[in-house]
Amino acid sequence: MAPFIDAFVIGEGEEVIHDIVNAHQAWKASGAPRRDLLLRLAKIWGVYIPSFYEPRYNPDGTVCEIVKLEEGIPDRVAKRLVAHLPPPPTHFIVPNIDVVHNRIAIEIMRGCTRGCRFCHAGMITRPVRERTVNEIVEAIQESLDNTGFEEVALLSLSSSDYTHILELVDAVSERFEGKHLAISLPSLRIETASAELFEKLKGARQGGFTLARKPLPSVCAI
Repeated sequence: MAPFIDAFVIGEGEEVIHDIVNAHQAWKASGAPRRDLLLRLAKIWGVYIPSFYEPRYNPDGTVCEIVKLEEGIPDRVAKRLVAHLPPPPTHFIVPNIDVVHNRIAIEIMRGCTRGCRFCHAGMITRPVRERTVNEIVEAIQESLDNTGFEEVALLSLSSSDYTHILELVDAVSERFEGKHLAISLPSLRIETASAELFEKLKGARQGGFTLARKPLPSVCAI
């Protein structure tokens, strides 16, 4: 896609979007040519400008090296990471028709430590970062006030790996007792989803959960 795209963000976007907006506003005010905007963007951590780099290939078509064509830009574009997760979104668009995921979605953690080689998301979203129980509960409350949804999904690559998952379910159940709030845990691993967790989920209005397990290794019979 590089010949057709001016700029890519490599990594997570919560912080870099502000850097991009600031760079664009400064360029707009300067009246400089479009190339100057690309130079400004290229100096932002995580932004890759394809026109400023030249790939060189091996005879078999694989990339041998990528050479930068401009001074003052990184030799290698490093993936942008958010050290601390910002507050989750709480202003959701409320559809006026019935949709599949008609609920509040709160990301409780990002990343995974398991390193399953088949899992693209688990490999690229490292390291693991967790939101606090209080931050999650307050985000749910604000989202309910803004939307009126009756179901909340506690999202992550493996929600049962969240360090304080039992405490979180207890806190949500206690805070929203009597409000008919359904709790969904869309991603649980069999080996970490305890009987205690399911027992606690029984106290909430019926929601849903999804169990996943690591695939068995392939076996070749000879």
